[in-house]
Amino acid sequence: VKLKGSYSGTKSATFRIAKLDLSTAIAQEIYKPVAKKAYGTIKPALYIDGTELKLAGSEAAYENPTGDYYRKPGTYDITVEAKKTAKNVTGTKKVNLHIVDAPTMEKVKAKASKSSYKYGDIKGITDPKEAVPVKVTYNNAVITEGFTVDYESGTSWKTLGTHYITVKGDGKTYYGEKKISYKVTGKYSLDDDNAWIYIDGKKCDAGSDNISVSYNKAGIKPSVSIRYKPDFGSDQFVLTEKQDFTVSYRNNRNAGDTAEVTIKGKGIYSGKLTRKFTVSKVDLNDLILFVSDRAESKTKDDFKKTTKILYDKNLVDQKAPLKDFDIKYTDKDGKEISGTPAKGTLVNVTVTAKDTCKNFTGTKSTSFHITDKTKDVGKMKVSFTYDKNDKGKSVGYYFFTGSEIRPKAVSQLHVKSGQTELKASDYSVRYFNNVNKGNKAAVLITGKDTAGYFGVKTAYFKIGNAAPLVFDKSSGTFK
Repeated sequence: VKLKGSYSGTKSATFRIAKLDLSTAIAQEIYKPVAKKAYGTIKPALYIDGTELKLAGSEAAYENPTGDYYRKPGTYDITVEAKKTAKNVTGTKKVNLHIVDAPTMEKVKAKASKSSYKYGDIKGITDPKEAVPVKVTYNNAVITEGFTVDYESGTSWKTLGTHYITVKGDGKTYYGEKKISYKVTGKYSLDDDNAWIYIDGKKCDAGSDNISVSYNKAGIKPSVSIRYKPDFGSDQFVLTEKQDFTVSYRNNRNAGDTAEVTIKGKGIYSGKLTRKFTVSKVDLNDLILFVSDRAESKTKDDFKKTTKILYDKNLVDQKAPLKDFDIKYTDKDGKEISGTPAKGTLVNVTVTAKDTCKNFTGTKSTSFHITDKTKDVGKMKVSFTYDKNDKGKSVGYYFFTGSEIRPKAVSQLHVKSGQTELKASDYSVRYFNNVNKGNKAAVLITGKDTAGYFGVKTAYFKIGNAAPLVFDKSSGTFK
């Protein structure tokens, strides 16, 4: 078992291959015409899940009817029996042998007009007999009666891959049946008629730009999904990005842009589609505003220099230019504050995007304290102790688990002021984007005023592959 994706490593396990019971196989009934002399050993074809068994002479014996059965129309038994020395099969299988006083499909020849068809040539044809005509002959003469030609049900006969046609005698003129095969090659085409494109979960039609996606400093790349309705059948199904299609973006940097997403078929899909969407200003109410506490100062309006950061939900700094915002500072009663507020003062901050602000709109508020503390967490050094491998060495990341990764203060998360490490009770933490692999998992560290600290610090850590799995022989599972 070779692990991939969020998992790594290779593990081996053993299993036992049991003998196949021949009674579970599917057998095609055999038709033979009345003859003047006995047939040689008849070996019926046996199938498992549509695949013919290739039985070596050392594996099975065939018991055919005895006497002059070949002269008399009727149904007889052929027994396929596993030999005692057989390594791979066991049991027996009885197969009907029909002796008929008429031609059998064994003597009839049938084949499709071609061995391979291009999907693009037959996708619009509804009748399989028109798309894949079959020629049937007996004694080198074309025959058109005494048999049926059956194709795979519905529209599955024209999907990509190998297909089978059954030519079956009517039981009067001809007896028995035979299968012939053909292939359908090519790719399914993505076009505006059969592909429903969804951007950020909203259906986006060709030629429309009715979808609006909010600005984000990390990149305006909304999710794209496709519901595909093939030319065959009536059901829609969801395609898989990177396997069935790829996505690229252009003109998607700033609010006001009419961005374009290009979707290209991949694998068994071909074609290229484009859709447009509008990049809109992001509402400040959809962001997180962090403002750090500020140490008391005798300098006028020094408190206004407190750190202000606008984050998205994944704690990505939006690098918002403060010159594009009106910032108002008020006390608990709503009166504007200026000068040198005393320690203990609660300062409310309201940030409002100016009309000229390019990528932001709306208003956002929060608060901070004026403190007599001088220990600013925002200026401290943060490091992580990552997970270790089976040799006790750090792997340089935390193992992916499928759940949130939360480095524990002090044992895994270290905040230091010089050479002194803060205690877990000196600060609080909040985690963001901390489930999937990557190097953008984030922790927001906020100093506790009660412990003598203030300020905020954002630190990023890595999540890598899951820990290598170990096979437990007793339970037969990986752990």
